Amino acid sequence: LDDVEFVLITKGPTERIEPEFQRLTDKILNLQQWSPVPHEQLPTILELADVLVSSYADNEFSDLIPHLKTLEYMASETPIVVARTEGHERMLSHEKSAYLYTPGDPRSLADGITTCLSNREMAHEMAANAKLEVENHTFERTARKAEEAYKDIVADYNGADAS
Repeated sequence: LDDVEFVLITKGPTERIEPEFQRLTDKILNLQQWSPVPHEQLPTILELADVLVSSYADNEFSDLIPHLKTLEYMASETPIVVARTEGHERMLSHEKSAYLYTPGDPRSLADGITTCLSNREMAHEMAANAKLEVENHTFERTARKAEEAYKDIVADYNGADAS
């Protein structure tokens, strides 16, 4: 990946970067970090990218609802590499609509990026499929799912109190 230019966009110097992504970026010499980027500039930046990476930890919250950033990336029609979380697996299929890498495994993340860059036909197909899939994940539907999950958590908590 020596001939590839990487751009890491963060919220700012205080944002916590996932450990596997940090280990990988520590080894990349051709990396620029931009932070923060004004929200109105993001669509243009996404259009210029060859691959977008969405790095999230596998935890209870990531299993409940899709990440907004992942939904934005899906809508961009740019190939995406995302952490294999339960939430992502419910809306994306490995090598069909995204490359799902194993969280905590920098080699898996690097393989995803390399696959998207070296197999442009497959990457284009994945991006088109992700664009179609994102239409099933509107803000209203995501908010409804989050509300349902919240109600389930509250009901479980209240049920535990009754025991």
